[in-house]
Amino acid sequence: MRVARVAVWLVFLGVWGCRGQPPCGECHSGTVCELDGTCRALAPREGLRFSRALRVRADDWASTRSDRRSEIGHPFDEALLGGDAGGRIHLAFPLPEGEIVGAVLTLIPAPRASLQGERVLRTFRTAPFRGDRVSRRVPPRRIGRYGTARWTLGAADRPLRIDVTALVQDEDGERVHLAVEVPGDDGLAWRIASPLAEDPARHPSLDLRVR
Repeated sequence: MRVARVAVWLVFLGVWGCRGQPPCGECHSGTVCELDGTCRALAPREGLRFSRALRVRADDWASTRSDRRSEIGHPFDEALLGGDAGGRIHLAFPLPEGEIVGAVLTLIPAPRASLQGERVLRTFRTAPFRGDRVSRRVPPRRIGRYGTARWTLGAADRPLRIDVTALVQDEDGERVHLAVEVPGDDGLAWRIASPLAEDPARHPSLDLRVR
């Protein structure tokens, strides 16, 4: 288990997405990617807490839905999240060496998707999976705690940026497998760009702060 020197959050609060601004890529030395998607300079005291910030992309993924239609996510450039189909997204990310002191998962709406209303998103780690073998009937096994974040959306293209620091810190391997779902939701599913989206800037990503 990774040693954490920051507070372990069971409920993640204060998560905002950027408005009309794409998420930052890998930030230069001495800067860090913030929750609003921009790189900013490190304050002197922050330099003692972590040394670099980087963005990693999912190297495997799957999406499932409760009606069992189109369960295998790989052929599609978008995935459903929540809704009456019970859409769930599974993502696997490689992890760098070093102590991770911050981790933010970014999901971006699919092109022309309209994400409206308020929802509670639930995230959790799962056992390792192969995306082409994931189905609603045979989902990856959940490991450890849940993390939650409340989101209110009223604008297209606004990224969902979810603090998953505690979940990633619980991982002691070289990769972390995460799932995102909307428990108890019966509204219109949110359409999220997948790792196969035509625009690479929309692909799911994990922004890390590493010491």
